[in-house]
Amino acid sequence: MKIRYLLKKITLSDREKDYLEKKIQRFEKYFRSLTESTLQAEVEAEKDTKGIWRVELMIKSPYNLYRVSKKGKTFLEAVDLADAALQAQVRKGREKIKERRRKAERKG
Repeated sequence: MKIRYLLKKITLSDREKDYLEKKIQRFEKYFRSLTESTLQAEVEAEKDTKGIWRVELMIKSPYNLYRVSKKGKTFLEAVDLADAALQAQVRKGREKIKERRRKAERKG
């Protein structure tokens, strides 16, 4: 999966980048049938004047766009919150697809 970073007036340490990449790589299990070139992830991070981090995670697949933005006191906290919310979105989307397929099988 390609990961693109959009950082505003900050730099991330190697430890923070590794942590973020591990979190994002876990989403590949939901998109096994897609090739790496069709699946993209974007990370936008910024720190405001009060020291609050905002992290936005976005995963683009050919059929859907999953996007979430969360704030936290630390970078890692914001990443964890965004990761949990994005996982819930992806799971909900997958369940919708499965339900539609089940309904289509019953009708057809």
